[in-house]
Amino acid sequence: MEKNMRYAAQALLGLCCAALLPLAHAMPGDTLQPFVAYSITRDSNLFRLPSNLNPQADTYQIYTAGTLLDWKYGRQEVTGQLSVNKVRYNRFTFLDTQGHNIQLQWNWQSGRQWSGTLTYGNQVSQVPFTNINQQITNANVSNNNAGFKAHFLLAPYWRLNAGVSQNQVNYDAPQLQGSNQKLDKVEGGMDYLARDNSRVGLTYAYTRGVVPGTTYGFYCPFPVVCTEVSDNNFRQQDLRTDVSWNFSGKTKLYGYVGLTRRTYDNSVLFGTALTRNFTGVTGMLNANWQMTGITSLSGQIYRYLGPVQGLSSYGTYVVYQGAKLGPVWQPTPKTSVAAQGFVERQDFRGHSGATTPLPTQPTFTFSGLSLTLTWQPFISTTVGAVIQTGSRSSNLPNTGFHYNSVNLNVQVVF
Repeated sequence: MEKNMRYAAQALLGLCCAALLPLAHAMPGDTLQPFVAYSITRDSNLFRLPSNLNPQADTYQIYTAGTLLDWKYGRQEVTGQLSVNKVRYNRFTFLDTQGHNIQLQWNWQSGRQWSGTLTYGNQVSQVPFTNINQQITNANVSNNNAGFKAHFLLAPYWRLNAGVSQNQVNYDAPQLQGSNQKLDKVEGGMDYLARDNSRVGLTYAYTRGVVPGTTYGFYCPFPVVCTEVSDNNFRQQDLRTDVSWNFSGKTKLYGYVGLTRRTYDNSVLFGTALTRNFTGVTGMLNANWQMTGITSLSGQIYRYLGPVQGLSSYGTYVVYQGAKLGPVWQPTPKTSVAAQGFVERQDFRGHSGATTPLPTQPTFTFSGLSLTLTWQPFISTTVGAVIQTGSRSSNLPNTGFHYNSVNLNVQVVF
């Protein structure tokens, strides 16, 4: 109790001191904007354990320092962020860690017809415990990505697009490395550009997924000779319609809808018809409605394929599908209140064959509510609070949980 009171006092003191820093010389648009940030979170079920396994609460703090970048030269612009952070726990100190975040983007333009982006990212952060449900050390994940996109203005309202990208995810903990993966993607398509800055287009993307690890399937070239092979690699094709449409000055719809086909190199398990492949509709649509001058409503629906994030024994990929909805109230230019409710279903598919497939395909259903308060006492200082509650249910026994959390945070830009 005494430790918790001390941490609360430190957090309150830090927030108050930061809010009183009148750093008026920090202005949006500066080439470099150094910043520091601090947050403290109290979580009632840190490891996301079911109630019968004695959920553990803890308080943790995150210290961040870095700089924002916005450099312009003629028609070229480079934006990004470089930061380092430390995470410190009150109770489970073996989880203490540090990470960094590097995100850079060059918005380039050549002549009247050519434009595009060149991006690079390198991030090291702590793995969320949502799908781990256990105490582990070295719970960091690194995410490296790079990409290049080019747009060619074919006519006043038509544009050709092409791009290449690579994304690589690696976990430090040995028990999570079955979720490591590397994605190489090429894509191309065409957009129609409306006069009101709306856009609609068609895109085809091909992705090669390389998934290292020690999960096994069986290859049987002859009826009585079977060889174990380590192969979770896949190929994925996406044909989608992209849209960003301004229905009015108050309503906007943006996102994509399409067809996804994923095929695994080793697609059939144990010589049976138990396939790991996927073909189906995927997409993500966002809508924003500015109801009044100070009130807006945002919503999102989605369905996409994603990684298993630590639960490689359940499958090789997850079908994520869900919806989010919430209003934002901004009574003054410096204060806002945002609420959001969400529901998400996760269907684990593509069992790797490392163990006998589960009799029931694992399915998790998440739901929750959040309330976010933001106050900007000065142009360089932002103070916030986030209250969350959520739960997970499942068709597997003893895998559901409930949690509550409270977060206080502050950021000061110099």
